Amino acid sequence: MELQFEVFTDENGMYGRECPECEGYFKVKGGTGLDTDLMTCPYCDIRSSTDEFFTNAQVEYIQSIVVNEIGKLIHKSFRTLERGNKKGFVTFKVNDRLKRLPLKHYSEHQLQTNTKCDKCKLEYAIFSVFSYCPDCGESNTFQVFKKSLDSLKKQLEAFTNLEIEDKDFLQEVLEGIFKNIVSKFDGLGKQLKDKLPSTLAKKRSPFQNLFILNKELTNHTDIDLEGLVGEDTFREVIRLFQVRHILEHNYGQIDEEYIEKTGEGFRKIGERYLILVKETSFLLDTTERLGEYLYSKFQ
Repeated sequence: MELQFEVFTDENGMYGRECPECEGYFKVKGGTGLDTDLMTCPYCDIRSSTDEFFTNAQVEYIQSIVVNEIGKLIHKSFRTLERGNKKGFVTFKVNDRLKRLPLKHYSEHQLQTNTKCDKCKLEYAIFSVFSYCPDCGESNTFQVFKKSLDSLKKQLEAFTNLEIEDKDFLQEVLEGIFKNIVSKFDGLGKQLKDKLPSTLAKKRSPFQNLFILNKELTNHTDIDLEGLVGEDTFREVIRLFQVRHILEHNYGQIDEEYIEKTGEGFRKIGERYLILVKETSFLLDTTERLGEYLYSKFQ
């Protein structure tokens, strides 16, 4: 007996999958991505047959279809026997409930992040941000990093068109964009942590101190961030990372640590550092270049 059944989808045409190892739930869109019998868990990276990724709800639904069809066959067989035995010494009547056994329907869950793999074009949904593509297994780490920086570029462009006279408000908006650039770069570092030299991997935020990061990378790998962008550019990015530190931890006020690490002796302790648009744009472009270089090296 061959049975056909339809797997339910959500409003976006996606159907649920569940990892046989970590039991993580995700969704994929049929007709996108690769034509493959294998699937990768976007959370734990295990790769196995697609048949092992049915959700519990889907399994129960399929089982109810099978039981229902078997019930119909049994009902049909006993109906035939019932009709052929009406004149016998013993008679019986078949209960019609056998041919109307209930099906266990279900609906797919909502997830936080809908994404599309840049490599194989699979559309899928996950509850986190970073993941592996369920079809080709490609990590979306750089994809997320790049899109977040693209968003910051749009924010910076919108900022330059604001017609507001409140300088304090404008400075706070610009500071938010500025701090986010470093945060996104730091987030990339945390995703690449397992691939870093052990001296960096054990640090909580290995990408926040560019000087130490580059020192350890040049000592243990062939990666050279300063060599990539040039001495002057690298020195300026290190300074801007230090600016971000005082914005985050000292309300943007110059302190002794800032003067010591940047060598800007002309600054006064307690002075507020005012962010410039051109500094923010420079940091954005250079950080993107550094992130792309690092990701390519660790792939």
